[in-house]
Amino acid sequence: MSYGLHNEITPYQDRELDLTKPVQVYRRLRGKGVTYSLKQGGRVVAHATQVMLRDVSFEVNETTRQWVIKHKRKQPHAFVVGTVVVDEVADYVNGERLSTGLFYNPYVAGQFLRREDKQPVTQAAYGVLNYYGLSVVLPA
Repeated sequence: MSYGLHNEITPYQDRELDLTKPVQVYRRLRGKGVTYSLKQGGRVVAHATQVMLRDVSFEVNETTRQWVIKHKRKQPHAFVVGTVVVDEVADYVNGERLSTGLFYNPYVAGQFLRREDKQPVTQAAYGVLNYYGLSVVLPA
């Protein structure tokens, strides 16, 4: 099933992605290249090399983050949450450029931060996760 022209999403184990409900997206820690897992209802429903979301928020499980810091082992605990956009993924959304890059590093902070000034970001109007990382359009 195709979920948009440039959303490169592959269903996982014949599970259905409900486009009307939000997904939790995290970067896969295994495999070659950069891919993302999409969760709904606590289950992985798809994997993607590129996905666009709207009404985006950012979640970090602090308990698991502390475990990661203590054990120096990778474990999914930081999520980009939003609704999948099925229109074409582009560098522009409603005329606004996806120019704000974000990053997350559990050893730096318990929040997603802007690359340019390391200020925390809690929500965004749109976000694209792909090979280059996470870019967003911040709310006005």
